[in-house]
Amino acid sequence: MKKLGNLYHFRDLNLKMYMLDINTGRPGNRADLIKYKKILDHGVKVAESNASTTLSKIYYHQAKILYYIAAGSHRKAIRHAKAIILRLGNNIQLRDSHFSIYTRAHINITILWLYEKQYTQALTYNKKLLTLLFSMQKNNNYVQNMIQYYSIELITLMLRRNFSDGSHLMNEVNKFIATHKKNISYDSLYYFHYYFAYIYYGLFDLKNAAKYLNTLLNDHDKKIHKDLYHIARLFNLILIYEKEDLELLAYETISTQRLFKKKKSLNEVEAMVFRFFNAYIKHPTNKIELLNKLKKELIKISGEHYANNIFRLFDFNAWVNTMLHHNQVSKN
Repeated sequence: MKKLGNLYHFRDLNLKMYMLDINTGRPGNRADLIKYKKILDHGVKVAESNASTTLSKIYYHQAKILYYIAAGSHRKAIRHAKAIILRLGNNIQLRDSHFSIYTRAHINITILWLYEKQYTQALTYNKKLLTLLFSMQKNNNYVQNMIQYYSIELITLMLRRNFSDGSHLMNEVNKFIATHKKNISYDSLYYFHYYFAYIYYGLFDLKNAAKYLNTLLNDHDKKIHKDLYHIARLFNLILIYEKEDLELLAYETISTQRLFKKKKSLNEVEAMVFRFFNAYIKHPTNKIELLNKLKKELIKISGEHYANNIFRLFDFNAWVNTMLHHNQVSKN
């Protein structure tokens, strides 16, 4: 009974960490980060030595992974994910009965190497994940794990700005979606559509970028992760800005700003972007000066963990540099 109670305790700890991550989202500013750490600190002070079974220890490591991701300590989170792989790898029966946990550890390592901008290592682990998935195609979590695999491949291409390869991968992903659509959640589908929109944008295909982005924005039931919806709204403003529709930009900026303020306080990146658009709407002829000002503001926070959570979904620094470059080219 003690072992069972111990198992329930660590499973409950892991569940609380997971639900906190889902409901709160990743820290969006310094205040969020401090609050997030305090909440998690209370749960993860439990030592691994207190976990009396292998499964209890695995739940402990899972909770620590979520904690260190929130705190931005990616290398420490990787160590805990590797500990899970080692423990389950040494117990084939336990690994097969908890295959989703085993694959999740590989997924976490892959994502964390992405966060560290170690793309080669990230892709290496993603290939290991693909090998695992093909060896266990009948596993109930096969589709969900393939979603993670494709997501990581797409994100890596986005971060490396390799949009031409991203275009080829989109065709493969669309075939996967068509085959398994009934087993793919709206949330996962919307993430795919966001990645497609970003890749099309990188290929200067604003029409298709807007097409996929609108599938997110037109979901009135909001079956979409809060963080993704917010970045999609900012992305939409950028598309309108590049179409040079000043009247629509003014309307959508006010609408988006009201929505953000109603839902939560603005994080620093969002506030910077809104300041830029509000100033540009009033003084469109000052575009270059305003872009340079935004560039300086973004550079100041580029090393912040909470800012990098946002930049992984949309690289505002790259966007500002591209806009300045285009203006310079047009002048010449």
